[in-house]
Formats: sequence, structure tokens, C-alpha cells
Amino acid sequence: MMAYMEGLISVVIPTRNRAALLGRALNSALGQTYSPLEVIVVSDGSEDETEDFMRKMEETHENVRFLSYFPGQGGNHARNIGVQAAQGQWIAFLDDDDEWHPDKLRLQMKLAGTDGEIGLICTAFTYVQDDTGRRQYFCPNAPYDASLAILKENCVGSTTSVMAKHALLDACGLFDEEMPARQDYDMWVRLCQVTKVGVVKQSCVEYHNLAENNQISWDYRRFVAANDRLRKKYGALRAQRLGPAAERAVRAREALSVARKAFKAGRRDIVCVFARESLKIRFSAEAIVCLLAAYLPAGLVSRVYMSLCWKK
Repeated sequence: MMAYMEGLISVVIPTRNRAALLGRALNSALGQTYSPLEVIVVSDGSEDETEDFMRKMEETHENVRFLSYFPGQGGNHARNIGVQAAQGQWIAFLDDDDEWHPDKLRLQMKLAGTDGEIGLICTAFTYVQDDTGRRQYFCPNAPYDASLAILKENCVGSTTSVMAKHALLDACGLFDEEMPARQDYDMWVRLCQVTKVGVVKQSCVEYHNLAENNQISWDYRRFVAANDRLRKKYGALRAQRLGPAAERAVRAREALSVARKAFKAGRRDIVCVFARESLKIRFSAEAIVCLLAAYLPAGLVSRVYMSLCWKK
């Protein structure tokens, strides 16, 4: 097994054709009060100015490393390439359109120092709706022992807020490159079965919700396929540890999650399908509101529901 550099952090940033945004993320990593050992940017088949920008950054910053490959194979592959190339004891993930507050890594390392059994540390973060300027605070609700809670829902949160021990990522098999969506949740399920979780309750991340994400990355078929794959991987574990009723609640929430994403993307036909599916599995007031909002014009119920589902 590789000997990692004790107490040091490798930052991994996957990117694809976002040269205009990448600088913001990269500078937020380089501006940390707890300096990372290295910042590894992995280009997943970028065809814009990403390489030119990164070559200049390598020249001016000795701890910046740039890796690139063609053709693109997806963000999971880019993260795995970064993890495999990293030398730090800890890996901190950062998406190319997000940014960290300056104390993010320092606060995570401070928490890590309180308990050697903690192997995954997430932070609170702020959702930023770029087209409206709206901001909303969110704090993960992961308990210290999240092995059970994580089977119910993603209580860890965004990849951009997470730092994990390198050795645990290697042992758990890295990110599943066959997952069409929800790759982060799949990884957190595996990690939470073998380590304790720490939560920094101070917002340390600006999680940018770009308008383009609602139009492109939400494709409901990917999320349906991902949910099916998760049931195959963890269905037996869920049924054993949660019981039948809780397992049904998980399936209902998964269907409702697809409905929420469809609502934000303006696909009300898809909203109706998955809100009904959620209600067939388990009644919930939110599924009712979701279904009602899908049929109404942009009025009170629709605005209220959008405020509920905006950050999910």
C-alpha cells in the first residue's frame, strides 16, 4: 500500500470545458489558510482553453498539477484519476464551478484532530442560484456513526464539501464509473460503513447552481437508472438494517427526488409520473404538493413548491 504524506491534503478538481469558471474554484483551493500539499486538476477531454490556462497555473504554482486525457470519460473517471495520482493522507474534492471559503480545509483538519476514527468530514455549504442571486444555507445531518442513516438518504451532502482519508477511498473501490448519476451518494454509503463522519457546521462552500445544470444534467433517465443500480447494490443491506417500511420510504423519496428535479427543469409531465409513483409507494404531503404544483400555472403553489425543492 502506498505511504501517504501524514496530515497533508490533496485537492482533486475534475473539469470539462469550463475554463471560464475553473479559475474561481482553483484560486479558492490555493487560497486556503491550511495550504494543501497539491491541487490536482483533471481535465476530462476538455476542448476549450482549459489546457492553456492550466499550463500557466503550473508554471506559477509549484503545488498545482494538471492531468488530461482524451476522449472524455466522465467526472467519475476524472476523480478516480486524481485520487490515484494524489500523495496526501486526505483527499478533498472540489467541483470546477464551486468555490471554498478560505478556512474550509483548516476547519476540517481541526475536526480530524479530535478523533482518529473520523475518516470522512463534510461541511455546511451555501447554495447559490447564479441566475437569481438567491442563497440558502444547508448543513448535512450526518451523525457520527452514519452507517445506518446513509442508507435512508444522502446525509453527507455535496462532493465539494467532503474530505476523506485516502486509504479509505482506495479500500472502498473509488467512485463507481458505471453509475449514471448519484455517484457521490454511492461512495458515501460505502465509506460510512467503515468509518466515522465529522461535520463542520460552518458554511465553508459556495455551491453554485448554474442555470445550465437544470437544463442539461438533470436527465431523469440517468437518475432512474442510478436508483435502480443503488437498489441492486444495497437493497438487501437496506432491508436487513432498516426494515421493510423504512426501505419503502427510501424508494418513495427516490421517486420524489426525480420529480423535484423534473419540476426545476420545467418538465411537468415527468413530475406527474414520479410524484404518482412516490404516492403509490408511500403517502407524503410533499408528493401531493408536487403533483398539485405540476398542474397549476406559475402561481402560489408552484412558487411555494419551488422554494421547497430548490436546494434538493
